[in-house]
Amino acid sequence: MLWIISVYILFYFTLTEANAYSLCFSSFLTSKVPSSSSRRLTESSKENFKSQNETFARLMSERNFNVSSRRMLPSSMLEKKKRRRYFADRIPEVHLLGEITGAEGYYSSETVSCSWSIDLGQTWIPLEGSTSGQTQYCIAQNDGSIIWNHPLDLHFTAKTLNGWPRFLFQVWKLDRYGRATVSGYGYCDSPCTPGVHDINIECWRPCGSFHEELYTYFMGKPIELKDSNHIFKEAISSRHDLVTTSAGTIKIRISTLVRYFDDQNVDI
Repeated sequence: MLWIISVYILFYFTLTEANAYSLCFSSFLTSKVPSSSSRRLTESSKENFKSQNETFARLMSERNFNVSSRRMLPSSMLEKKKRRRYFADRIPEVHLLGEITGAEGYYSSETVSCSWSIDLGQTWIPLEGSTSGQTQYCIAQNDGSIIWNHPLDLHFTAKTLNGWPRFLFQVWKLDRYGRATVSGYGYCDSPCTPGVHDINIECWRPCGSFHEELYTYFMGKPIELKDSNHIFKEAISSRHDLVTTSAGTIKIRISTLVRYFDDQNVDI
């Protein structure tokens, strides 16, 4: 009887240990061991993240990031803003304020306009304002005067006084058929002394032969310059070959403001 009890106890303990081992083995099998497919997915995600970082770094190198606006701005736009806001430390600045008040010396009922541009030196940089423009067309009064009141607002900076700004003008007329033709040229240097200045620009136009002037009188097509450089740049070498006649007077009023010239020991 005793040996039967001993066999029963031994069988009980053996069965208990087998159940424990089976539980441990099942828990090991059900644990989250990364498979080969999951490892491959993890490696591919890392490669994608790395490529995204490289793309972002390349874009950041090609563009500039504006922290104040929190948006990406093209480099050309930033360069334009830098050029417009280029206030160098103690570099002389010139500000021209005024207007093209009008003109005189034209026939009554003539419709006249004036186009203008600025001629600058290579060391002069425009900060604000347009360097060219055109007035509206205005009909001359009985006394031959014209009123334009075209505003001028220009701001420059320069490292030297060479190439001081000058105005180049072209006078345009409309005939009865609405055709616009150039009927006069002129130029003037902008004032270099501070203050308000009233300037009269005497305009001229080229004269042709008798037949050309007769054609101009009847057909309304005056002789024009092929190159606008003859107005000033090449005037010394080419103007002596031209026969010209008066073409009215342009009136402008300019206020000159200067800055930082005293710091460079420049007395104007």
